[in-house]
Amino acid sequence: MFGRTPLVYDVSLYVRTAAGRQPIADLNRYVHGLRSPGSVRKLDAYQSADEVQEWHQRLVQHIAAARRDEHEYVVEITWLRHFDGDRSRQWTLSCTHEHCTGRAGDAHS
Repeated sequence: MFGRTPLVYDVSLYVRTAAGRQPIADLNRYVHGLRSPGSVRKLDAYQSADEVQEWHQRLVQHIAAARRDEHEYVVEITWLRHFDGDRSRQWTLSCTHEHCTGRAGDAHS
């Protein structure tokens, strides 16, 4: 009868290089509705913020593994509304084809 309160967040996907943020070429090959390197505001009915982060982690891991190059693929999520209050507002994960590293921190820090 009652709908789930949607999570609201901004998500950015990009390649980190010495020159800064670069677009992920052919991003639409992997996912529709996202841009690179710009951010997109999302309003999704996921079960939890963890589920959102896990989905985006799998996406970035898949892109890095498919490319098998030495680039670092990054997802950044900034939580805007309806996220766990104990959670940091900013979450970043970067992956190469060999490994991933993540960090949480305050937005715009």
